Amino acid sequence: MDIKFSKGPKKINLSKADIQKLRPAHHMPRDEQFQDLFMRCMKNEGVVLEETLMDIAMIDPFSKDVVVPEVYIDAIKMQIQDGDKPEIFVYKKGERYIMSDDYAAYYAYLSLGWTRIPVSILKPDEK
Repeated sequence: MDIKFSKGPKKINLSKADIQKLRPAHHMPRDEQFQDLFMRCMKNEGVVLEETLMDIAMIDPFSKDVVVPEVYIDAIKMQIQDGDKPEIFVYKKGERYIMSDDYAAYYAYLSLGWTRIPVSILKPDEK
């Protein structure tokens, strides 16, 4: 990829590897199952949301490699301590629940020592 600047003939050549390095540290891997369930829920296509409280020990992050900057986690912790408790979207996989979208909130609840947290379970409609 060539990047040209308007002031002068300088050119920077970036490889795909260089571009990968520019990704933010909190880049989340793509969870196809979550995205499918979420989009079907939003379109009313056979997926419903069940809002409840869940033991945080029942929830597994989709990826253990996601690093969320502390500033984001701290902001969510303040929000929780002020009474605004964000729900975490999860879906069932076997006997566990997978969280793939709300890492900052998940880590904030863990950091605060919460054992039961608000979740929205994406559930295929059993009609």
